[in-house]
Amino acid sequence: MTSTLRRLEQPNCSERTVKRLVRSIAIVLGSALCFSVGLADTATTAPTKEPKRITSKEYARGQLTVKNYKCLSTLYGKESAWNWKSVGNIGGTHQVYGIPQGKSEWLRTANPLEQIDWGLRYIGHRYGYTMTHEGKQPNTCAALNHWKRTGWH
Repeated sequence: MTSTLRRLEQPNCSERTVKRLVRSIAIVLGSALCFSVGLADTATTAPTKEPKRITSKEYARGQLTVKNYKCLSTLYGKESAWNWKSVGNIGGTHQVYGIPQGKSEWLRTANPLEQIDWGLRYIGHRYGYTMTHEGKQPNTCAALNHWKRTGWH
């Protein structure tokens, strides 16, 4: 920058040269300002990444041992295909709802994770609990075995 100023101070520098030099400096500064404002605008208005939502299968897997999860996964895969909006036994005396295909009307409006919690409590109440290294867990394999024998659990 100092060499540029020295050239401007020299008497042989024409007015045309000075104008071109000033125009070039203005273009460089203007471009730099636009670029930095563009970056700041992008940084502040860029959409924030939403946190990953957990699926009902991931939620259930986190609650159970591998063995109990496999039994539950098979059971719920057969009962509702893990569809939280599933309705079963439509022509029967009572309808069943959600992932666990329970009789409770509450399951119609419950979210998938609430349905998993409800289903695990139901299985624990009906088929008992098993003790694992992780603690007490509903006996999902007993529920699956009952479903295999009777077609319901």
